[in-house]
Amino acid sequence: MERLSPSEEELVAQLAINPKFNGRPHPFPLRVSSHVEDMYFVGHHSEKTFGAVPYLLKSDTYGWIMVDTPEFSKSAVRAVEQLTGPDGPSYMLLTHVDDTTGHNKWKAQYPNLKRIFHSGDLGRHNWLGDATLGEVEVLLQETSNEKNLQFFDLNGASIADPTSSKSRSSDDIPDVVLVHTPGHSPGSTSLWRRPKDSSDGVIFTGDTYAYTTRDGGRMTSFPRYGHDHGLQSQILPLLAKLDWSLVAPGHGHVRDYSPTTTSLEQRLEDMQPALDELGSQSVLRR
Repeated sequence: MERLSPSEEELVAQLAINPKFNGRPHPFPLRVSSHVEDMYFVGHHSEKTFGAVPYLLKSDTYGWIMVDTPEFSKSAVRAVEQLTGPDGPSYMLLTHVDDTTGHNKWKAQYPNLKRIFHSGDLGRHNWLGDATLGEVEVLLQETSNEKNLQFFDLNGASIADPTSSKSRSSDDIPDVVLVHTPGHSPGSTSLWRRPKDSSDGVIFTGDTYAYTTRDGGRMTSFPRYGHDHGLQSQILPLLAKLDWSLVAPGHGHVRDYSPTTTSLEQRLEDMQPALDELGSQSVLRR
């Protein structure tokens, strides 16, 4: 094999994340935003999930939650346990079927882990052919529609719309809520951490909604890979009505509005390019 030149070796060291090659500490886990508490990039993206971004989030109600699967390895386990300790996370949200590879390995590593998945991505929509996805600890069933989002707690129980005046007292609503957000796939599910005094609200969107740096930077809905563009174009404005200041997607880039508080009007305005991709009419009048 041809040896690398000194300049090429220097570049490899700069790009490598292994301390053995670059002499620097391992970068993961890495805090996502200085304005959001207890939220981290796990790193260790897997090519089998198309490089989807895995996250760790700490909930006051549920403890540590992993969102989508890192590539399982000793290095990834070390990164996770730097935050969670040896027991690992309590929950793992699998946002949709594309980003589930390796979930059984993480379950084997942490036997008390509760995996969450929506049944909409089973059957003919389970293109991976992974029958064990139907055997996860929390299998969501109820669905959102064009007018109303379906919310769950992390144990799969349906809960009332936390934004509704008819819902329970805010003190009774978990700090982290699951939201069925179909369109990209029938079972796509997002996770919403509601804002609190010390931290902004966050929405983990899988492949439903993201920020891209293309064309100068804009929001996107991944229309090239979507299942039902019409449904997704109805779900996104409903998602915008939740109170969040940071979008944490499975692909693309984090969209961080912090430290300013984003309004519904701002969220809808920024969402319009993503809706245009889906062939939707303007929602700014709604």
